[in-house]
Amino acid sequence: MRIRSHQWKRLFLILLLLDIAVLAMILFLAVLYPQTETIDKDDGVKRSGAMFTVSTDKKQLTQYVNGYLRKLSSENSKIDYAVVLNDDVELHGELTVLGKKLTFQMNFQAEVQPDGDLLLRQKSIRLGGLRLPVKTVLEVMKSNYAFPDGVTIMPKEQQIYVALTRLKTKSGMTFEAIDFDLKNDKIKLNIYLP
Repeated sequence: MRIRSHQWKRLFLILLLLDIAVLAMILFLAVLYPQTETIDKDDGVKRSGAMFTVSTDKKQLTQYVNGYLRKLSSENSKIDYAVVLNDDVELHGELTVLGKKLTFQMNFQAEVQPDGDLLLRQKSIRLGGLRLPVKTVLEVMKSNYAFPDGVTIMPKEQQIYVALTRLKTKSGMTFEAIDFDLKNDKIKLNIYLP
């Protein structure tokens, strides 16, 4: 069967339009029904044992958080990021993009939730010299880094949810944020001992 010279062009155009229509339908459905991250909250957590309220500052909490991340790194996988508490919560690290390591810095505004957890809202991002959408960087981080249980990366919302009430140390201590005012260097946590 021989196709005339003009007929193959017409068939190619029909195939191209069909591909575009399928792609448009997929994008339409993705926008219409977006997948959102769900956060597994332990509402009504019953804690037993002693409870202490601790006031600390940014420097001490930064040291504690990064020490916790180093221990997690030695147990699970290599973690190439660190947390710095300044006026915002800063996440510093390296990402591999197209085989090249790029440094990044993400700034988040911390908000204490009614249950004592922290919600980190994205404020800004620097990734080497590139400008990438925050959602894309959070998706790459989510798929390439090991975060502690209780830390939920939500790329579409441009947020990170830190379920402090679910994070436990090896000794069984749990935490609850009361005040997290970084601008005034006032951080207050409840610590529950088993």
